[in-house]
Amino acid sequence: MDIKIREYTEKDLLFVKSSFENLHDYVVSIDPIKRIRKMPGYLEVFFGKFVNNIKNNQGKIYISEFEGKPIGFVGGFVADKQSEENLLEVIPSQLGIISDIYTIPEYRGKKIGGRLIKQIEEYLVSKNCDAIWINTNGFNTSALRLYKSIGFSEREIGLMKKIK
Repeated sequence: MDIKIREYTEKDLLFVKSSFENLHDYVVSIDPIKRIRKMPGYLEVFFGKFVNNIKNNQGKIYISEFEGKPIGFVGGFVADKQSEENLLEVIPSQLGIISDIYTIPEYRGKKIGGRLIKQIEEYLVSKNCDAIWINTNGFNTSALRLYKSIGFSEREIGLMKKIK
């Protein structure tokens, strides 16, 4: 399968926006305690935040495509400078953040997500990042498996119990 990875262009806006929404729909569908939802206005707020982070923090979006058709994306950016408080507990570093990654369902399991992450990782290294942060929901086991398989390790674990 000849998958190409390229930089985002304005013609990709609708694909990335719909993928962003599909990603959230997927997370809603696999939430075992049904706490995640998507209310009216979700896309405008959270996609707007994604775009602003990319635009204002040396960010980049990459598109994976097959036969000229976009099939996935990844977006990442350089985190703000560490605060004095953060430096009290963490070594000085420049952190890159992978904010969102998505591959359309029929192309999952073909190592496309790993290739997208590798591409954004190379970009973040070029911006002098020495570590990368990515997060996912604990119940998104396929994402966890992917991230661990390419070298990420768990750093923080939050737990939730539904009581009503």
